[in-house]
Amino acid sequence: MKRILIAGMFLAACQGDAPGISAETIGRDWALVRMNGADAPANVTMDLSEAGRAAGQAPCNRWFSGVEGTLPEFRLTGVGATKMACPDMQAESDFFAALEGVREARMEGDRLILAGEGSVQLEFAPAKP
Repeated sequence: MKRILIAGMFLAACQGDAPGISAETIGRDWALVRMNGADAPANVTMDLSEAGRAAGQAPCNRWFSGVEGTLPEFRLTGVGATKMACPDMQAESDFFAALEGVREARMEGDRLILAGEGSVQLEFAPAKP
C-alpha cells in the first residue's frame, strides 16, 4: 500500500510529463553506463522509486538528494553523500559535479538520459535485479 501511495504522489507531482517520459517510467533503479561521453565508473547507481528523492551508489560512497521539476525538467537538489575515501575519488568528484548540473530528463529507448549545463550527460540503463 505504501508503494502505491508513493507512486501516486510521484505521478501527481509530474502532471506535465513530456511524451515518452513520466514519473512512472523513471521511478525505478538505474545503473550509470556513460558519463559525459565516456564509459561510466563501475557500480554507479540511482534509485528514483521514492517521490521527490533520489539515492544510489557513487564510485566510492552512497549518495542522496531531493528531486525537483516537472518532467522533462529534472533537478537534483541538496546532493549529499557518505564520506569514505577510495582510490577513485576523482571519478566520485566528477559524478557529483555532473549530478549537480542536471536540468532535464529524457528517455531514449530504455535509457534514461539526464542532461544539463555544458556537456553534462548521464546515461542510465535499467538496473539488473
